[in-house]
Amino acid sequence: MHKSFSTLEDLFSYIKEDKEWQGVNSGQHNRYPIRFVLFDNFADFIEFVVNRPDGIFKYPLDSLLEREYPDTFVTYSALAQEIKSLVTRLPANDFVVFPFSEMARFYQPKEFESLIKSIRLKQPPEDSQSEHIRLYIPIVGMQNKMSAFFGDNQTFVWEYKGHSYQGQYKLIITDGTTFGVAGLERDYSIVHDLAEWLKLWAKGEDVKTNIICSSKTIFDNAHYAQPDNAFTYPKFNLFGDVSVVGQAVAGQSGGGCVLQIWIFLKGASW
Repeated sequence: MHKSFSTLEDLFSYIKEDKEWQGVNSGQHNRYPIRFVLFDNFADFIEFVVNRPDGIFKYPLDSLLEREYPDTFVTYSALAQEIKSLVTRLPANDFVVFPFSEMARFYQPKEFESLIKSIRLKQPPEDSQSEHIRLYIPIVGMQNKMSAFFGDNQTFVWEYKGHSYQGQYKLIITDGTTFGVAGLERDYSIVHDLAEWLKLWAKGEDVKTNIICSSKTIFDNAHYAQPDNAFTYPKFNLFGDVSVVGQAVAGQSGGGCVLQIWIFLKGASW
């Protein structure tokens, strides 16, 4: 069940209308409480989370990662189980669950499809249904993958098409290193593992347009993210056993060597 919105005010108004839904299809609205909310860009997603209606609690997913293994994916089945547990939790509360797409975009296509199918029809207890509980799951830049569910009358997919589009982020991925180059933080947001990647989007503030990510886990799974409306992934050419992403450009800034785009990858192809 797909519905589009052109302003956040309209989206927030419909959240209230949906929460109080009466009459035709009210049973279905309350039996299936998960609402997937699609965004073209992170600016709109962040504004949605910050300005969400009263009574919707934040549930950040970065806490799911084990502290001892900050670069190990939560499996799609474990993520599904965590979300389903929120549906059945008592006392019942409304939640916005994030950053969901920033982990789910790197699952294999069949895993992503299984994740959505697993959580979309999870039913809360009858008492919670009578309270009209809702779980809002923002998904950024994955309209193509979610379009498979647009025609499903039991899956609530809301798409916000706003006017604050700021262009895609450039995600520069390395296989576990930034090559010891100092000063990258001036021009890039730097993340070293999956935990830092999720915290970057859970916080959502001051993220630079260019991001360098040295997570080996994201490196190994980045090809599953395509097609992706939120990020561009620099292409690379193969030179023998070494792959080069983008272009190596060294310059002088304050007496130091600044790496603008200089990423070497091991024999990957995507």
